[in-house]
Amino acid sequence: MMGKVTARIMPKDFVEYTQRKPDSCIDTKDLLRLYRANNQSKTVPILASQYEFACRLLVPLQSSDPSMRQDEDEWIVNIDASIDYLGDCDEEDINPKKRSISTNASWPHHTGAKASLHHFEVHMNRKALEPANRTLRRLEISTTRKYQSEQAGHGKRSRKEWFDGNENKKHQSSSTTNSAVLAPTRIFEDDSNGDDSEVSLNGYKSFNLFNLTSAELFEAVASRVEADPKTRSSAILHLCMPDGSPVPLQIEACPPTILSVKTFESFESHLFVGVPLIVQTEVIHTTRSVVAWFANGLQVCFDSPCYIPTEADIGKYLSVLIVPVRPGHNGEGHEEAYRFKLPVEPLPFMPLVSPLRDEWTAERSKESLKHDVRFITYNLLADLYTSREFDQQMMYKHCPPIYLHRSRRMPMLLFEILSYHADVVCLQEVDASIYQSLLEPVMESQGYQGYYSNKASSQLEGCAMFWSLKCFETAQENDMMTFIVRDLFGNDGDSGGDLVQPARRSSHPKSTRYTKWDSMDSIGHLLDEHDELRRVTREKTGQVLQVASLALRHCEEDNVDLSSSVPLKPVKVVVGNSHLFYHPMADHVRAMQAYVVCKQIDAVRRNGSNFHNHEPYPLVLCGDLNSNPMSGALHLLLQRRLGPDHFETWKHLHDYSWEMGYYEFMLEHGYVGNEGGVEPQYLEEQFENAIEYLDEGNDKTSDNNQQDGTTNIISPPPLVLPQSFPNLISGYRDMPKFTNYAIDFAETLDYVLASEPSEREPFGFRPKRWAPMPSEEEVTRYVAMPNEFMPSDHVSLVCDLEWTHYTN
Repeated sequence: MMGKVTARIMPKDFVEYTQRKPDSCIDTKDLLRLYRANNQSKTVPILASQYEFACRLLVPLQSSDPSMRQDEDEWIVNIDASIDYLGDCDEEDINPKKRSISTNASWPHHTGAKASLHHFEVHMNRKALEPANRTLRRLEISTTRKYQSEQAGHGKRSRKEWFDGNENKKHQSSSTTNSAVLAPTRIFEDDSNGDDSEVSLNGYKSFNLFNLTSAELFEAVASRVEADPKTRSSAILHLCMPDGSPVPLQIEACPPTILSVKTFESFESHLFVGVPLIVQTEVIHTTRSVVAWFANGLQVCFDSPCYIPTEADIGKYLSVLIVPVRPGHNGEGHEEAYRFKLPVEPLPFMPLVSPLRDEWTAERSKESLKHDVRFITYNLLADLYTSREFDQQMMYKHCPPIYLHRSRRMPMLLFEILSYHADVVCLQEVDASIYQSLLEPVMESQGYQGYYSNKASSQLEGCAMFWSLKCFETAQENDMMTFIVRDLFGNDGDSGGDLVQPARRSSHPKSTRYTKWDSMDSIGHLLDEHDELRRVTREKTGQVLQVASLALRHCEEDNVDLSSSVPLKPVKVVVGNSHLFYHPMADHVRAMQAYVVCKQIDAVRRNGSNFHNHEPYPLVLCGDLNSNPMSGALHLLLQRRLGPDHFETWKHLHDYSWEMGYYEFMLEHGYVGNEGGVEPQYLEEQFENAIEYLDEGNDKTSDNNQQDGTTNIISPPPLVLPQSFPNLISGYRDMPKFTNYAIDFAETLDYVLASEPSEREPFGFRPKRWAPMPSEEEVTRYVAMPNEFMPSDHVSLVCDLEWTHYTN
């Protein structure tokens, strides 16, 4: 009987993966042959300084300092034993009568006239801090039981007979001395009790394992034996069976191990020409993974986690071979191979990208890269919504479900985003899973940095922002901020303060008056008086605001006007990204959200200094504001002031309640479920002016009636941006006719808004170019969006903003 035991120190969470690989896992034999044939002359860079055995992470776990201790249950020793034995054979017994590990031991020779080879496996997971002797004892017991089952199964003797006949020998084995590690030259560790730990066995020396943990034992084997190719495979673990026969197992301790392999849709996504594919691996006892790509068995890419299919790959099936490596170990025997389920396909026709925007998918000129910043804002239409059956039946019934599936839609959206070569990408309705499995790894591979902010709700979708590291420096963690919009309104009795450090004040004597956000007091008063509005804005809504403070990457000569020695660009730009509240009857909520969003962005951009003058950084606000150009939110953002008489904003101030967002209400009142081409029947009432309407609304509200019979009128507040806040301009000089085209709704909801320079803020932007938008006819030929060729119900906005400097 002989075999092999592999022991890995690993996190507990990954045990299940090692035992159950994805369905796309395939045999590595054929790919390994091609891999070795193609890459014999290629070297794989490995930095030894990057590698440490995982057990070194266990040091704090054994620390006497309680604050340094980790949860010992988080780490285990995963043991896989593979054992072969010959039936009807007499084995030469080198019985050491103990479980031991030795180096340079020889394998026993099997003899017998009529021998047949049998095989069984033993799998164990033991706590990393369990005494090594106990772990090896459990391995011996498990091996014994499995061997007994195998013997009974092959008809030699019944399991009970076999066990009973060897019961005495089993007890003898149990009472032997502690397990020992045997080394050719020296004792690794002395017995702490002072006993003579040195034992002679076939010329090898040993030491007592009583004080060693399982992790320490196998780490010692890995670091002293496995780490050296000359001594690798020379460690042998001897287990003693109840019948006295030995089980010599070759030990492989802490080999390079792949903990997990992930791709978008687990190797079942559509593969389109020009859309990058990423294989993400988590490894342990490994410096890095070498990933080789194959198309119909021919290697097409070596040592890259990313591959972009070409036209030559159309109709072919892609496979990947993953080889975990570390200094001194080439990963042999621990490779994994996977095959994608679908063949490579041509990219579907995408008329909004080409031919409509061919000019924007070309490489950008040096002048554009030097003087402009290209922004994208795009509502992706979360898979969370397109995968729900009632949404498919009511809102997307014009589009077959096959074209709504994320495995097809998301790669198309990714292709469009990358096609524009943008410097900043702001996305809304991003599924958390899509961000983690597709957007983040692919965008990172293409030179972008970014982050994701989930809505403050149970819905796993939110906003994501990316920026090119060719244009911006790598951002630090505190440069990437997320704010929950409802928190920006403050709590009851609080008008809402800055959620960041107080801004650095200008030396200007009127700076306090310039930077005061007076309308927050009016909003706070309205919320205090209006119970339902307070419930909606401060408790129910889950919108988030992303704010990133991005430092520009530029050389000094590119940033100075040689004629005037005036800097052309600031040090940083502050970018905001948000998706405001959706309900058609909640324009007043969105207007107030727009106000607090501006206030928070202003606080962030004043938390630094721009050169020596301490001017606030310029800003760009992107997103799906769910507001048309005539709405209160846009009126406030572009005109700086929103009065209480703005009818479209305040007309539902006293009508709207949170329950009106329930599906039954939306369907009954025609907000969803309309046939294509039919004008939706919104619930509206006509009034001569907003004040008349609001007065009637207050008269109908019994809660506002005072004891003396008079009415406590809740009037809408004026919203006014302070003088310190810059003028905002649209990246599209002419507002698009629509940015969202659903089956029963078409409207402009998405915007790129940038700050203009002024006397107080010398740096700003002006719109230079903007990508063309589709006509209504180009969309309606496919009924509405999304459809087979348009993967979202929104159109992306792409524009170049040119840096400008204020001059008198």
